[in-house]
Amino acid sequence: MDVMVYETQKWLNENYTGKNGYIPLDLSDESEIKGRTGWTTIYALLRAFQIRLGIEKPADSFGPATRAAFNSNFENGIIEQAEDSEEEDDIYAIIQGALWCKGYSTGLGTITRQFKKSVGDAIKLLKREAGLPDYTSTITLNIMESLLSMKQFRLVSGGDINIQAVQRKVNEKYVPYTGIVPCDGVYGREMNKALIQVLQCIEGLSPADATGNFGNYTKNNCPIISSTQPSNLSKDEYENAVQLIKFALTCNGYYPGSLDGTWSSAVTMHLSLFQEAHDLPQSPVCNLNTWMALLLSSGNPDRAAIACDTATILNEKMAQALYSAGYRYVGRYLTGTVGGTRSKALTEKEANIIFAAGLKIFAIFQTGAAYLGRYTYEKGVRDGLEAIEAADMLGIPYNEIIYFAVDYDLQGAEIQSNAVPYFSGIKKSFQQHPGKYRIGVYGTRNTCSKITEAGHAVSSFVADMSTGFSGNMGFKIPSNWAFDQFAEITFSYSGGTIGIDKDGYSGRYSGFDKLEKHPDPVMSEEVRKALSERGAFIIESIGVLGISDFTVSQVYKYNIQLSEGIWEVEYGTTVNTKVVIIDTVKSATVDVKDGKFNENLIADMMSVLHITCGGNEESINLQMKMLTEIAGKITNGKVKVGVSVDIVTKKITFSYQVEETYNYNDELTCTLTTYVKLSIKSDDNFMQEFQRALEAVDVYAYNELRVTLGITAVILFLFELFYFLPAV
Repeated sequence: MDVMVYETQKWLNENYTGKNGYIPLDLSDESEIKGRTGWTTIYALLRAFQIRLGIEKPADSFGPATRAAFNSNFENGIIEQAEDSEEEDDIYAIIQGALWCKGYSTGLGTITRQFKKSVGDAIKLLKREAGLPDYTSTITLNIMESLLSMKQFRLVSGGDINIQAVQRKVNEKYVPYTGIVPCDGVYGREMNKALIQVLQCIEGLSPADATGNFGNYTKNNCPIISSTQPSNLSKDEYENAVQLIKFALTCNGYYPGSLDGTWSSAVTMHLSLFQEAHDLPQSPVCNLNTWMALLLSSGNPDRAAIACDTATILNEKMAQALYSAGYRYVGRYLTGTVGGTRSKALTEKEANIIFAAGLKIFAIFQTGAAYLGRYTYEKGVRDGLEAIEAADMLGIPYNEIIYFAVDYDLQGAEIQSNAVPYFSGIKKSFQQHPGKYRIGVYGTRNTCSKITEAGHAVSSFVADMSTGFSGNMGFKIPSNWAFDQFAEITFSYSGGTIGIDKDGYSGRYSGFDKLEKHPDPVMSEEVRKALSERGAFIIESIGVLGISDFTVSQVYKYNIQLSEGIWEVEYGTTVNTKVVIIDTVKSATVDVKDGKFNENLIADMMSVLHITCGGNEESINLQMKMLTEIAGKITNGKVKVGVSVDIVTKKITFSYQVEETYNYNDELTCTLTTYVKLSIKSDDNFMQEFQRALEAVDVYAYNELRVTLGITAVILFLFELFYFLPAV
């Protein structure tokens, strides 16, 4: 805890609690903000500042009204007081608190309502560390806005001193265009926008017109820069452009030495290295494609591509049109749907159409919505097995790469806590099937690099189209990138249009151009039929009726509309996976031996059933009877039940999984895992009612939130659903 940050927080509460628009800070011992700088405290300072300026409706933003009020109250800025001045003002206390929150000492042991030399010295130090040419203590609008923000002007953990030098140079020359940028050594969104604004300044735009958006004007007026000054640029414009190239190279991890406006051999070398890494023609010239690659992770979205990916199942006309347009490689999905309805899964028929058109395929695996909580070890194990089975059944040649998608802007710590375990789970599944397929990663540059460094992927499919993702800004493109997704377009052909993503192609991996049958003695047609019948038998025992055309290793999904809402049903059976298929927060697994449950684990099972049944003894007994009957049928294995609440998708899910050691004949024994998941999606009001109703049943943490789980009477409908589902 920082003592002076705590003093600031106390001063704010003591002087502004009860005033219109101020939100008191929680300074209890249990509070996570007590004595710590964060947005909550910064917002409190900002609201106090707005109240002091007379703004009627304070808010958590330093917007036009705040700027206008500042200029009206302090036409010449906030000026340091004479040492003998006795004037006091809350504005001075707010300034002191903001300085302490940024780590700048005011030389005072408490918060005062004056602006004397020691406070002025702190302002001067902040300005120097921000690279500003003005070293006076006067607080301008830009300085005040920076004080009441989370901008840092000292190197932070993970920051780069060379990037910090760039940030200070930008503040030194371009504040009218960029505002004061952080000097923390991190190349983030604000710094990326600032570099584009510097380019727009060089192009002749006014500060008001330099938006930081790389639009048509910026593209059309982008200067072509080399070691020779072009005739259409003045000496200053040319040197500023050369300096900007150095800025951009440095922020992309290619440090060319000094940050002045002189073209050097180091610039030529690093520019060439950068172009090579991005599959751009190597040349000692910074042209439009190079500029855009330097300033946008996507580069120039209008550049040509020979690779693409799509969620559309391609027919002959589509495939032939893509080939005619110059495409040679197309990414297609192994499983899944678009919007939960339209299939996006590659089929044998489609694959042969694509091959006949002269195209190769690279395989992508992505299911479900992208959110942080879905990337877990258990989910990785399951996804890995599902991808292997789908690729194997389709006949994708062995040793090909499957790209697993992380379509989410994971921060650095989240990559380690979520993406790495997720890919560790995928790797575990691949190790269970040695010699079949290799693992690729789709995601931001940082995600791809970290997963590769962890030894969990051999190839990267980079999501560079997401230019605003922090995982792309300031990170080099991974050295093992094979495909680089850079633009989403509507592709027109004689039969209509399809949506595709244009992908850069490095040549490191080219995909496959044929399918092949894989010998699998366990999965011969005779065995597959027997296992499919067994899987259907178990699912019917659980209660999902109307099974038709059931095939092992396929996932079946459908919706059913009932009075309580739409229930999503998913079920399937896999062979020799030995993996947890259901992914629940509250669950229990009971071993089955000789047709009987392990008595020592019955209490765990009853505990979960107590939750899923809302404490209703009749329903608990009904469920226990059903599970006991299944135990007798499978003889040896495991039975698992679970319930989960997903805050992101607002779904309540009930899951059943049966794993059995199944003896097909005297020579063949396999592990058959069958599961059923039933989910209902509800609005916020229903979720709250749902949670309140079961407050007394069980409480546990989920997704870093306290979620109270309970099952209302409506959930008893679940058991009606089991026994009265219509035919699929």
